[in-house]
Amino acid sequence: MPEATTFRGVCLKTIDYTERARIATYFTRELGKVDAIIPSARGPKAKQAGACELGHVFHIHLKPPKAGASLYRLEQYEVTQAQKLSTSLEYDAYKLLYPCLELLQCFALAFSEHDGAREKVFQRYQAMLGMWELATEIKALLWPGLILWQSILK
Repeated sequence: MPEATTFRGVCLKTIDYTERARIATYFTRELGKVDAIIPSARGPKAKQAGACELGHVFHIHLKPPKAGASLYRLEQYEVTQAQKLSTSLEYDAYKLLYPCLELLQCFALAFSEHDGAREKVFQRYQAMLGMWELATEIKALLWPGLILWQSILK
Protein backbone atom coordinates (compact mmCIF):
# COMPACT_ATOMS: atom_id res chain seq x y z
CA MET A 1 0.00 0.00 0.00
CA PRO A 2 1.53 3.38 -1.02
CA GLU A 3 2.11 5.89 1.73
CA ALA A 4 0.44 9.28 2.05
CA THR A 5 2.25 12.28 0.61
CA THR A 6 1.96 16.01 1.34
CA PHE A 7 0.98 18.40 -1.44
CA ARG A 8 0.25 22.11 -1.65
CA GLY A 9 -3.23 22.71 -3.03
CA VAL A 10 -6.26 25.00 -3.34
CA CYS A 11 -9.78 23.79 -2.54
CA LEU A 12 -11.90 24.35 -5.64
CA LYS A 13 -15.22 22.73 -4.78
CA THR A 14 -16.84 20.24 -2.43
CA ILE A 15 -19.69 17.75 -2.71
CA ASP A 16 -21.53 16.09 0.17
CA TYR A 17 -20.85 12.37 -0.14
CA THR A 18 -22.26 10.61 2.92
CA GLU A 19 -23.69 11.70 6.23
CA ARG A 20 -20.17 12.32 7.55
CA ALA A 21 -17.96 12.64 4.46
CA ARG A 22 -17.39 15.07 1.60
CA ILE A 23 -15.48 14.86 -1.62
CA ALA A 24 -13.29 17.88 -2.27
CA THR A 25 -11.61 18.87 -5.51
CA TYR A 26 -8.16 20.36 -4.99
CA PHE A 27 -5.77 21.82 -7.49
CA THR A 28 -2.26 20.83 -6.43
CA ARG A 29 1.07 22.01 -7.63
CA GLU A 30 2.35 18.48 -8.08
CA LEU A 31 -0.65 16.49 -9.36
CA GLY A 32 -2.94 19.06 -10.94
CA LYS A 33 -6.65 18.55 -10.22
CA VAL A 34 -7.31 15.85 -7.60
CA ASP A 35 -10.50 14.56 -5.96
CA ALA A 36 -10.16 13.46 -2.35
CA ILE A 37 -12.59 11.96 0.11
CA ILE A 38 -12.63 13.69 3.48
CA PRO A 39 -14.06 11.14 5.93
CA SER A 40 -14.95 13.43 8.86
CA ALA A 41 -15.90 16.66 7.09
CA ARG A 42 -19.55 16.86 8.12
CA GLY A 43 -21.51 16.71 11.34
CA PRO A 44 -21.28 18.36 14.74
CA LYS A 45 -17.88 16.86 15.59
CA ALA A 46 -16.32 17.14 12.12
CA LYS A 47 -12.56 17.21 12.63
CA GLN A 48 -11.67 17.91 9.01
CA ALA A 49 -14.39 20.42 8.06
CA GLY A 50 -11.76 23.13 7.59
CA ALA A 51 -10.26 21.19 4.69
CA CYS A 52 -13.42 22.01 2.68
CA GLU A 53 -13.13 25.79 2.75
CA LEU A 54 -13.29 27.11 -0.80
CA GLY A 55 -10.33 29.16 -1.91
CA HIS A 56 -8.11 28.23 1.01
CA VAL A 57 -4.57 27.13 0.20
CA PHE A 58 -3.50 24.03 2.12
CA HIS A 59 -0.73 21.61 2.75
CA ILE A 60 -2.76 18.44 2.32
CA HIS A 61 -1.58 14.99 3.29
CA LEU A 62 -3.20 12.60 0.79
CA LYS A 63 -3.21 8.83 0.74
CA PRO A 64 -3.17 7.52 -2.87
CA PRO A 65 -6.23 5.74 -4.23
CA LYS A 66 -6.47 1.96 -4.06
CA ALA A 67 -6.02 -0.01 -7.26
CA GLY A 68 -8.92 0.68 -9.61
CA ALA A 69 -10.15 3.69 -7.60
CA SER A 70 -9.75 7.38 -8.40
CA LEU A 71 -10.32 9.09 -5.04
CA TYR A 72 -7.43 10.06 -2.81
CA ARG A 73 -8.06 10.10 0.94
CA LEU A 74 -7.31 13.17 3.03
CA GLU A 75 -5.29 12.22 6.11
CA GLN A 76 -4.28 15.66 7.47
CA TYR A 77 -4.32 19.29 6.37
CA GLU A 78 -2.86 22.65 7.32
CA VAL A 79 -4.20 26.00 6.10
CA THR A 80 -1.42 28.16 4.63
CA GLN A 81 -3.55 30.94 3.10
CA ALA A 82 -7.19 31.61 4.00
CA GLN A 83 -9.76 33.43 1.85
CA LYS A 84 -12.47 35.53 3.49
CA LEU A 85 -15.73 34.86 1.65
CA SER A 86 -18.07 36.81 3.91
CA THR A 87 -21.15 37.19 1.72
CA SER A 88 -23.08 34.90 -0.57
CA LEU A 89 -22.19 37.21 -3.47
CA GLU A 90 -18.46 36.75 -2.77
CA TYR A 91 -19.00 33.00 -2.46
CA ASP A 92 -20.81 32.88 -5.82
CA ALA A 93 -18.14 35.04 -7.45
CA TYR A 94 -15.42 32.70 -6.17
CA LYS A 95 -17.24 29.75 -7.73
CA LEU A 96 -16.86 31.54 -11.07
CA LEU A 97 -13.07 31.15 -10.73
CA TYR A 98 -13.45 27.37 -11.00
CA PRO A 99 -14.13 27.37 -14.78
CA CYS A 100 -11.07 29.62 -15.20
CA LEU A 101 -8.99 27.00 -13.46
CA GLU A 102 -10.50 24.26 -15.64
CA LEU A 103 -9.32 26.22 -18.68
CA LEU A 104 -5.87 26.75 -17.17
CA GLN A 105 -5.69 23.03 -16.39
CA CYS A 106 -6.47 22.19 -20.04
CA PHE A 107 -3.61 24.43 -21.15
CA ALA A 108 -1.29 22.84 -18.60
CA LEU A 109 -2.16 19.37 -19.88
CA ALA A 110 -1.75 20.46 -23.50
CA PHE A 111 1.70 21.81 -22.74
CA SER A 112 2.70 19.15 -20.21
CA GLU A 113 5.93 18.45 -22.08
CA HIS A 114 7.15 21.86 -20.91
CA ASP A 115 8.81 21.76 -17.51
CA GLY A 116 6.81 23.25 -14.69
CA ALA A 117 3.45 23.65 -16.49
CA ARG A 118 1.41 22.69 -13.39
CA GLU A 119 3.65 24.83 -11.21
CA LYS A 120 2.93 27.86 -13.41
CA VAL A 121 -0.82 27.20 -13.39
CA PHE A 122 -0.75 26.85 -9.59
CA GLN A 123 1.19 30.12 -9.25
CA ARG A 124 -1.25 31.96 -11.55
CA TYR A 125 -4.24 30.65 -9.64
CA GLN A 126 -2.68 31.61 -6.32
CA ALA A 127 -2.04 35.09 -7.76
CA MET A 128 -5.75 35.30 -8.73
CA LEU A 129 -6.65 34.41 -5.15
CA GLY A 130 -4.34 37.19 -3.94
CA MET A 131 -6.08 39.67 -6.23
CA TRP A 132 -9.43 38.43 -4.93
CA GLU A 133 -8.31 39.09 -1.36
CA LEU A 134 -7.10 42.58 -2.32
CA ALA A 135 -10.43 43.35 -4.05
CA THR A 136 -12.30 42.23 -0.92
CA GLU A 137 -10.18 44.54 1.26
CA ILE A 138 -10.70 47.47 -1.12
CA LYS A 139 -14.46 46.85 -1.11
CA ALA A 140 -14.44 46.91 2.70
CA LEU A 141 -12.63 50.25 2.67
CA LEU A 142 -14.79 51.85 -0.03
CA TRP A 143 -18.20 50.47 0.90
CA PRO A 144 -19.08 53.13 3.55
CA GLY A 145 -18.12 55.86 1.07
CA LEU A 146 -20.27 54.33 -1.66
CA ILE A 147 -23.30 54.20 0.64
CA LEU A 148 -22.73 57.83 1.62
CA TRP A 149 -22.33 58.84 -2.03
CA GLN A 150 -25.60 57.09 -2.96
CA SER A 151 -27.47 58.88 -0.18
CA ILE A 152 -26.09 62.25 -1.35
CA LEU A 153 -27.17 61.61 -4.95
CA LYS A 154 -30.75 60.81 -3.88
